[in-house]
Amino acid sequence: MNRSIFPAILLAFHLVLGTGTAAPADKPASGPDRVTPYKTVKTEKGSFPLQLHIFNPAGEESGGKRPCVVLFHGGGWVSGEPAKSYGGCRRWASRGLVAIAVEYRVREKHGGTPLDSVRDARSAIRWIRSHAGELGIDPGKIAASGTSAGGQLVAATALLKKFDEEGEDTSASCRPDAMIMVSPVFDNSPGGYGHYHKILKQHWRDFSPLHNIVAGAPPAIVFVGDSEEKYITVAAAQSFQRQMKTLGGRCELFVMKGATHTQRSKEQIALIEAEERKFLASLGYLEANPDTR
Repeated sequence: MNRSIFPAILLAFHLVLGTGTAAPADKPASGPDRVTPYKTVKTEKGSFPLQLHIFNPAGEESGGKRPCVVLFHGGGWVSGEPAKSYGGCRRWASRGLVAIAVEYRVREKHGGTPLDSVRDARSAIRWIRSHAGELGIDPGKIAASGTSAGGQLVAATALLKKFDEEGEDTSASCRPDAMIMVSPVFDNSPGGYGHYHKILKQHWRDFSPLHNIVAGAPPAIVFVGDSEEKYITVAAAQSFQRQMKTLGGRCELFVMKGATHTQRSKEQIALIEAEERKFLASLGYLEANPDTR
């Protein structure tokens, strides 16, 4: 045998057996502690129980009264699944919060429209709040977090007046207590995002969070790249912040140089995570001085 290739073969052998220092590349990440339905919907594609994927702190069962972060995945209201939010859920659960990834109607799987996605997001927050005792969370500390279309859903639960599910008990509020939005497509006007959806051409004025900001909105933190013009412009994000502040609300805005809708540097990702922690710490969800790991 060629002695020069022996070390490489030996290393590969150890990695296969799991005895080397490198971790297996495909090691599966841990999933939710619990999956539970919050409502059932019927579309032309069938009947679907929509699920909440719940991550408890440090593997704990429900109990106590912890703050909660509800995560909505992106995908343009067309695609995506709760598993896209698992990384964020594990990150928040590791810091002592209950984290919940929401399944909502998307066109490819359920045949849903963007209006259905908003209805489901609002239903999910209501269900979580009305079951706070069972879930072990503080009903007054429910933050909502989302990226892209998920960010639009965050703002929609807090700001829109329409698109509640027909016949749903609305006595529990769908309004989150804090909003975390990364590249949110919350400008759905003719000059914004989403008008390739025919239904949004009819309903954009009621659907677009940027055009429905009200006094008393929950505090918000927003991250956008300066190179994602197709989805959300810096000007739209600045308008959102300006309106929030004019009405007495709180809105922190971070514009990331060179970031696109889907591409951010490691430093920018670290910035987002650190600023999210500071934001929730300032609202009493985390320790006053959370570390920056």
